[in-house]
Amino acid sequence: MKQRMTAFIIAAGMTASTGAFASQARQLVLGTQDPLNILSAGTHGSLYVDDNMNVFFNPSYLTGHKNWAAIEKVSGIPGTSTAAEGGFAFDIGQATLGFYMNRQDSISHLLGTAAVYGSGTVNQPVRPFDILLAMDTGVKWGVDLSYGSNTRGVSDNSAADLTLRAGAQVAEFEPFVSFKLIGRNTVSSTVENKNSSVTLGTKYRFGEWTPFAVYRTDSYTAQGASSVTANGWGVGFGRNMKMAEGTQLRYGASYWQRKDNSGKATRLPIDLSVETDATAWLTVRAGLSYLMASTAGDTSSPNSDTTGRLGAAFKFGKATLDWAVGSTAGTGQVDGTTFDFANGLFTQASLTYNW
Repeated sequence: MKQRMTAFIIAAGMTASTGAFASQARQLVLGTQDPLNILSAGTHGSLYVDDNMNVFFNPSYLTGHKNWAAIEKVSGIPGTSTAAEGGFAFDIGQATLGFYMNRQDSISHLLGTAAVYGSGTVNQPVRPFDILLAMDTGVKWGVDLSYGSNTRGVSDNSAADLTLRAGAQVAEFEPFVSFKLIGRNTVSSTVENKNSSVTLGTKYRFGEWTPFAVYRTDSYTAQGASSVTANGWGVGFGRNMKMAEGTQLRYGASYWQRKDNSGKATRLPIDLSVETDATAWLTVRAGLSYLMASTAGDTSSPNSDTTGRLGAAFKFGKATLDWAVGSTAGTGQVDGTTFDFANGLFTQASLTYNW
């Protein structure tokens, strides 16, 4: 029986697609070069690693990531409050359409924080969804509309959030922009809080090198109170090197600043990661993130941190199981202090099918 099972796994892996869909589990291990969460309050976009999740800050990347369906299972992701999300994308004529459910960081209402819509015991989550459209018409372009709303069972208590994102690939430039069209939290018939957000950025392809720059400005206005504003920006680079057949070495470094009403935060992250095809059906990966930081009045992020993370992708024909090693002991999730099978080794996983 054991021999038959082993043979099945190897045979299935031999037909695995090399262009398998990636996931948050992969980005948790490899890093994102986004220490102040300017692109995302979770793990939906890396500035130095090519990854399918990057479609959520530049939807034009969907032209290169077609025909998939994915389900994410989460034990704990920074910046989110749910345990599951997922969606699909498919070709229709010359276009690629995508639909994705419950990506909580799509509605972040103030730079570096997840959205909070509600008041006291009536606070309820907003369950967002993304609708994506991308085409290659000589210029690759794409748009993403993120929407979420709730009604909290109390008179006049409701919320709505709508954000438009757009991106393109023109020559070697890959610009992207996002704009919050609606950010409303109605607490009562006389109190309505409002959010606004704008993000601008671009990546540039220069052989193995990818320089990037990002700027974001947010504001949150509670009725009858002064606005809270936050501005953040960053510049940096990434490099993707092919070390051998099936082995990629990547590294990136950048400089980031965020200013808000409470102070200023500065971050200098350095990411180093490696992925290699151990067999036809197994890819293993590891990532080291080293962070230098200074903080003046800002307590929303750690002053400094270093993480070392491990993960893998198991391939079975056109299906891929992505996995990040974790632990519920110590600090928990992917940076737990215990490495064993008894403390939540499968912190995060996703199953994706490509066709």
